[in-house]
Amino acid sequence: MRKTKSKPLVFDTVRCMVCGHETAVYLQVIKSENLRLNACVCESCAGLSADIIIKEILQPKQKEV
Repeated sequence: MRKTKSKPLVFDTVRCMVCGHETAVYLQVIKSENLRLNACVCESCAGLSADIIIKEILQPKQKEV
């Protein structure tokens, strides 16, 4: 598969790395403080700031008992 920079890659059944929804998500390159990250996020989470998305992805999720 060839990647293009003109439009994001769209997948059918990939979980959002921020909220975990099984909706159609896309690959997004985030630049923040010299950090580039490929993230699968849904459309609602893509509106969040890059710092929040990076924090949610890099920190391990703690499950409530």
